[in-house]
Formats: sequence, structure tokens, C-alpha cells
Amino acid sequence: MERTDAGKRMSVLVAAVLLIAVGSFMTYRAVVDLLASKNLVDHTHTVMSATDDLFANLSRSMASANTFIVTGNDVDLAAFRKASTDIATLVTELRFMTADNEFQQGRINELADLLRAWATNINAMIEARRAAGQPTGEVVEKLRLTAFFHDQVARILGAVSDEERRLFRIRDEAAERDANDIVLIVGGANAVSIAIICILFYLAQRETRRRADAIGQLRTLNAQMDARVRERTAELDKAVEALEAEVAVRRRSESAEQVARNTLEAVIDASPVAIVCVATDRSVLMWSRAAEQLFGYTREEAVGQPYKLVPPGHEAEFDALFERALAGETLRDIEVRRQRKDGSFVDISFDGAVMRDATGTRGVAYALTDITRRKSTERQLRQAQKMEAVGNLTGGMAHDFNNLLSIVIGNVDLLLSNEALDPETAELAREALDAALRGASLTQRLLAFARRQPLQPERIEIDDLIANLARLLRRTVGEDIDLRISEGESVWPVVVDPAQLEASIVNLVNNARDAMPDGGTLSIATRNRILDEDYASLNPGVAAGDYAMIEVSDSGTGMTRETMNSIFEPFFTTKEQGKGSGLGLSMVFGFMKQSGGHIGVYSEVGVGTTFRLYLPRATSGEANAARAEAAPAGGNETILIVEDNDALRRVAERQIGGLGYRVVVAENGPAALDALERGPVDLVFSDIVMPGGMNGVELAKSVVARWPRTRILLTSGFPEGRKGRTASLPANFRLLAKPYRKEELARRLREALDA
Repeated sequence: MERTDAGKRMSVLVAAVLLIAVGSFMTYRAVVDLLASKNLVDHTHTVMSATDDLFANLSRSMASANTFIVTGNDVDLAAFRKASTDIATLVTELRFMTADNEFQQGRINELADLLRAWATNINAMIEARRAAGQPTGEVVEKLRLTAFFHDQVARILGAVSDEERRLFRIRDEAAERDANDIVLIVGGANAVSIAIICILFYLAQRETRRRADAIGQLRTLNAQMDARVRERTAELDKAVEALEAEVAVRRRSESAEQVARNTLEAVIDASPVAIVCVATDRSVLMWSRAAEQLFGYTREEAVGQPYKLVPPGHEAEFDALFERALAGETLRDIEVRRQRKDGSFVDISFDGAVMRDATGTRGVAYALTDITRRKSTERQLRQAQKMEAVGNLTGGMAHDFNNLLSIVIGNVDLLLSNEALDPETAELAREALDAALRGASLTQRLLAFARRQPLQPERIEIDDLIANLARLLRRTVGEDIDLRISEGESVWPVVVDPAQLEASIVNLVNNARDAMPDGGTLSIATRNRILDEDYASLNPGVAAGDYAMIEVSDSGTGMTRETMNSIFEPFFTTKEQGKGSGLGLSMVFGFMKQSGGHIGVYSEVGVGTTFRLYLPRATSGEANAARAEAAPAGGNETILIVEDNDALRRVAERQIGGLGYRVVVAENGPAALDALERGPVDLVFSDIVMPGGMNGVELAKSVVARWPRTRILLTSGFPEGRKGRTASLPANFRLLAKPYRKEELARRLREALDA
């Protein structure tokens, strides 16, 4: 019985021991699981804390980067760099802590890729901001992407936190189950033996209390973590709200600034004055549309590039003016020459002032005006004034010289008409006459330059005139020069003195021949041209309208700009001494101006020269004046000679008397009127320029008014009179230019008497 009881007790004890062993083992496993659950809960707390820190650093990084892009403050940039470093560290830690969770690893990898993309984008915007020196519209627009990055990161971190909370709940529940299992195991084991049960119960209760304390601590920590998460979330929400409010304020400020900037840019682009801003490093900050039109560079080609307009050799001039402006001096009406994109030069006048902002001196702002046209007009006006002064001088000299030549030529003509003159004396007289006629030709050129030569205009076709000249021109240029004549289609007729036009063309051809000593090409072309108001504004004295153009172009040596500025001045020549008088081109110039035309010239050294003669188109009412044929040599009418020069009056009296006419003489206008009162006169032959208060034109008008049947023939070495005292001659007054030959005088007298 005892054995049985003992056996039973042994069995019970063995069973109890086995049960205790099994219970102990199970209790041990439950405790291990409970400790593992506690460690997992601690791990979950660490992951969630790292997630919160990562989100906080990201918000700080985004806020610092956005603030730097808007303000350019280096403090914000430093904060962005530090937050970015912390973010990288936290991402590495999260990847390590979630290495056992493939789903969390996928989210961490997605987060890392997103953060790298954001870092690349924000660093590009930071570099663009630093390069531009201010937030550009493109950079500000890209700032809106940060909100997208922020939301994406928040989404991923939220998913990580949600997963860790889910794991936290699972692990917390597992810990509670482990504790309950321990209680059940210990309670079953107590049935085997009170002592063991007491001991086990004591141990279980102690372990239970410890576990309960641990669970309480875990719950407390969980509550603290939740509170901390809520607190951090509230802080982040406030930070996000503050950032959004700041961004909204800055957007409104940027919008107002953009409106002001757009308005300013519109005003600048609408301004006809070129606006250019140059930074302290000589790079272009601003380039208006007027600057594009003036200099040829587009805004894209100019902005951000070195200032390219300074011609070679003018760098010191530009630097000096630039430094004066940087020093605070306001530059006004500075005239310089600048170079366009195509290499041509433009004269400009500019104002300049320094530009400053909160960071200091930024550069110089320029307002540039194209004064090329004004400078050209000023040069042409000065040239015209100079030419006018020289013309007045030469015209006056020619008048006086013509009077002297008239006496010489008239007396020599009378001398040569003497049949008893011995041959030697006649030869000397003819040589004197030739010299006097050459002098007359010289004065005629002076008068042509002074635009006071007597012209005999006719309505002509210039193509016909050049065709008639062609044979002479081919002999003139020689065989080494290829003469090409190109006639235009339906070239307009002109009213011009054909002899003077022929002389002008021959003169230009001779100059072209001399410019091609080794041969070349000489082209003569005719065309119709319309000179508009713009051309007329660039060439003072030219009236806009229809013109027939004669172009004489050679492939010769060409001329420098300095030579071109002087070619129309009298006595200016580039030929060797004795090879030219210097009056050829001045005669052409004067003839063209006197005919209402215009002469243009273009030349390049080593390329050639082109002259263009523009003659006004003839109107339908301008009739063709026919040349009068020679009239009989003399007659028996009464002619009144009015001349203030005694010697010239005596010569005229001998010449006219020798033609058979009855001659009456007077020394001035009033004396001529007295002579007319005393008896009838068929023709009054009067000088235009006379003393006594009445010139020849005024005398002629008085004669026609009182004796309308009396004919008038005027003469002068200065046909339009001095200092503009006489107007253009009336159509019914005839004119004979001094000096004249006896045959020409006879013909003109007969023409006037027979009219």
C-alpha cells in the first residue's frame, strides 16, 4: 500500500516533476517569447522615432532650400546642407533596422530614390539661383515641385509608420498572450504539488508582476510614443502651415514683383532708345529690343555674355567711362562709336548710371541712341556750308575774271579781223586768244562748281545721249579697259543741258580710266530710281521723287574715306602735279546741283569706285527746247549797250558797230533809261551786275514795261548776280555768258532781234 502510495506519490511526483519540467520548459519558452516581444516593441519604437526624425529633417531641408532660392541667404543654404546630411544618415539607419522586413525595405528603397531625385532637382535649382543672382521665373515655377516631393515622402513615411504600428499591435498582443500562457502553465503545475505550486505560483506571480510591469511600461512607452508622434505631427503640421503661409506671402510678393518686372520690361522694349545693363564683370544683364535692332545681337546672344560692342582699340575709352559710372558719376550725352554684329560701325550717344541693390554695386545701366544719321547730316551740312562759301568766292572771282577775259577776247577778235595784220602778229594774237579761251573754260568750271553757269536745258533721253557718246568713250578709255554699257528699260526722260551732262560723263570716265592704270572693267548703266523720304532725310538738299540714274563704276584702286570727303572740293586732286586741275568733279557736282539732281559716290580701296548721277524725271509739261541755228552776222538796227566797265563797253561798241548796227552806249541803268527817252532803240544789250541802284534785270523789266517792242539781251560773267540780288531770269529774257566770241555775240543779237 505504502509502495503503491509511494508509487503513486512517485508517479505523482514524477508526473509532477515531469509536469513541472514541462511547465518550466513552457514557462521558459513563454518568457523568452515575452522578452523577444519586448525587444520587438522597443525596435518598433526606434523605427518610428527614426521615421519621425527623418520627416522632420526633410521638412527642415525643404523649407531651408526653398527659402534660400527665394532670398539667396547662405544661412538657409547651410541649414539645407546639414538637414540633407542627417536625412542620408537616417535613411541608412532605417534600411538597416528594417532589413528583416522586405515590404519595409521596398518602401525605404522607394523613399531613397525619391529623396535622390528631390536632392538632384533642388541642387539644380540652387545652382541656377546662385548663377542668376536672383530667382528666375523657371526656378520659382519648379519650387512648386517641392510640395509634390513632400507629399510623396510623407506618403512613404506614413506607410512605414503604419506598418510599424501594425507590428507594434501584433507584438503587444503576442506579449499579452505569452503572459497568459505562463499563468495557465503555472496554475496547472500547482495542482501537482502545493509546495511546488506555491513556489511556482510565487515565481509565476513574481514573473507575472514583472511581466505586467514590463507590459505596463510598454503601454506607457506606447502612450508616450503616441503622444510624441501626435506632438511631432502637430509641430510638423504647424511648420507646414507656416511654410505654406510664407510661400503664399512670397508668391504674392513674387507676383507683384513679376507684374512690376513685366511692366518695366514692356516699357523698356517699347522704348526707341536701346537699354543695356552691364555687370561689374563686363557681362550683359539686360538687352532691350531696341538694342537688338540697333546692334544686331539677339537677347539670347547678348545676355550673360561679355559686352561685345567696343571696337578694337577703344577698350581703354570704354573702361574709363565704365569706371566713372561705377564710381557714382551720371554720364550724359557721351558720344562714341560702337560695332554691330555684322562688323559695321554706328555712332551713338548714351547716358549711363550705376545700378545698386542690397548686396552692393551690380553694374551700369546705359540708354543708347543711334546718332549715325544725325552725325552724317551734320557732316554733310558742314560740307555744304563749306562748299557754298567756296562757291560764293569762286563765283565772284569768275565774274570779275570773265569781265577781264571779255575785254581780252573782244580786242583780240577785233585785232584778228584786221586783214592788214602781219602773219607773226596774227600768230601771237591767236596764241593770246587761245590762252584767253582756256581761261574762259577755267572760269566756266568755277561757275559750274558755284552753280552759276548759264545752262541751256533740253528734254533728252539719257540712253540716246550715252549711245552717241559710246564711240568717244571707247577711244578715251583705251584697249586695256573693258567698257560695258547697260541701258535700263524705259528710262525716264530728263530736262538738262546735254553738253554739260556729256562733259560730266566724260569727266567721270576719265577719272575711272586713271584709276585703272593696269586695265580693268568700266561699267556705265542707266536705271530708274525712286528716292524716298528716308533717303532725302539722310542727304540734305535732295528732294524725294522720281529720278533717272546714270551709274559709272570701275574696278580701280578705290578711295579712302578721307579722300571721298574732299573729292568735290575745287582744286582738290590726287593726281600728280600737272596731271589734273582739281576742278573736274567739282564741276560735275555743281552741274548736278544746279540741275536739281544729286550725285552719290561709293568706294573701297582696292575694290573700285561707283558714281551715281540722279537727274529729276521730266514732267509731261516740260517741252523740248530746240537749239537755234546760227543767224546772220549783222544788221542795221539800233542797239543800246549798257556796261559799267569802260574797257569792256568800248570792246562791245567796236564789235557791235563792226557788225553794221547803230550803237548807243550807257554806263548804268538810269543813263540807259535817259538814252531810251531820247530816241527809239531796237535792242538793249546790258550787263546784269551794275552799280547805280539798278541791275540789268531791273533795267530790262523797266524797258519792257515802258517800251514793250524793245528786245532784251543780258550778259554777265556771274549770271545770277551777286549775293542773290537778282531773281531767275524771266522766260522772255535772253542771256549771253561772258566771255563770248564775236561770232556768238552776232548770233545772239540776231536771235533776239528776230524773235
